[in-house]
Amino acid sequence: MEQQSSRELLRELEAARQRRDQEQHKLERLENRAAYLRNKERAKRTHQLCIIGGAVEHFIPATKEMDQSAVYLLFEQLSELPEVQTFLAAYKGGDPPSHSTTSM
Repeated sequence: MEQQSSRELLRELEAARQRRDQEQHKLERLENRAAYLRNKERAKRTHQLCIIGGAVEHFIPATKEMDQSAVYLLFEQLSELPEVQTFLAAYKGGDPPSHSTTSM
């Protein structure tokens, strides 16, 4: 009788180990999925920053030769222009404001 009970305990122990291993594997999959989603968002942001940087270089080619502090100074001065402030005030995300509302 005691022998059957120890066999039963061994089966239960093995089943518990299998459940533990399955749960560990499930946790690893969830962690990998979370990392994938974080990386996806970072890649999306990097892509957006590259688009913006390309536009800046296209319209202001001199920025290719500027260091970081010069670019910041340029954008600081640009952002103080009344036309730029009007444009930004009219911009609510999505489509840019119409030319008639900003009349630069």
